[in-house]
Amino acid sequence: MRMHRTPAKPHSIATHWQATGRAAVHDALSAIFPNATNIRFDSDDDIRIECSKFHLGGLRLLRTHTSGYQCAGDAGPSDVLRVILPARGGAEIISGRSGTVALAGTSGAAYLNEVVGRRVHANSVGFHVQIPKHDLFSSARTLVGKLSRIGDIEPSIDLRSPVGASLFRTVGTLFSEVERLDTMGLGQLVCVSNSELLVNLAAAAVLPRLREEMGLPQRWVGRGTVEEARQFIEAQAAEPIRLGDLANRLGVSLRALQASFRKQVGCTLSDYLFGRRLELARARLTLATDGMTITAVALECGFVNVGAFADRYRIAFGELPSQTLKRVRRGKVAIRR
Repeated sequence: MRMHRTPAKPHSIATHWQATGRAAVHDALSAIFPNATNIRFDSDDDIRIECSKFHLGGLRLLRTHTSGYQCAGDAGPSDVLRVILPARGGAEIISGRSGTVALAGTSGAAYLNEVVGRRVHANSVGFHVQIPKHDLFSSARTLVGKLSRIGDIEPSIDLRSPVGASLFRTVGTLFSEVERLDTMGLGQLVCVSNSELLVNLAAAAVLPRLREEMGLPQRWVGRGTVEEARQFIEAQAAEPIRLGDLANRLGVSLRALQASFRKQVGCTLSDYLFGRRLELARARLTLATDGMTITAVALECGFVNVGAFADRYRIAFGELPSQTLKRVRRGKVAIRR
């Protein structure tokens, strides 16, 4: 039931916390993450946390080892990129309307602003990096000379990609080096170029537009994510679907989802969506209920342009929707006779 903060040695750049027990860990988390609210724990047993923190130029780096917790809270100013890189275990991050899962050896998480919810798994070890947005975008522009459009932040970092793996190794190595030098009172000798490398890697990891202009490989989206996208379209085809929102929901960039979906399914996301809507429309037309109209069917199945719907329907099924409706009604009349 105690919290211990290691006093800083002369010339030390690192601060360390250790806490055990519900109240002490709650206080430690409040000190480490000042914007955290509604902190709670899954169990009353063995509640603990260890944390090391240091600043490198404008960067703030933390490493935490915790028994697990949940919290909510304002992420703070939107001029800071927050990156979570799990070394063991993982966490679920909710930022705005999207959720991202960070798992050791698989994926990290990145977010700029909005209210954040965080659930950290039991016995997790992870790195937290805070980078000023100005430094991030300045680094991106420097890397390519000129970046015409920054693009959106990618909320999920692929730790199996060359860039993501290098970012994780750099942060881990930097922590080890700082701690080694700090024990000798030489922590201040950590080179500023280390922070430049870290910011460059972070920019490449979270900005797909930058990777594109640098000619770096785009993130590969796995079969599970592609299947989740396919199932979502199957279930929600008749509803308004923005593919960008779908990609955010899955924690990947739209460009990466489009490329992987086409390779694994054999068609584009848009073609798959329109194909599913056409199948729904044909199924409804074959019912031929009294008072049914082509316009009503088109709108019910997610089409906003009835003319475009008719053209797509004819290409897909070899007849216009009006012809399907007439044929089905004639068949029903013949059966009644």
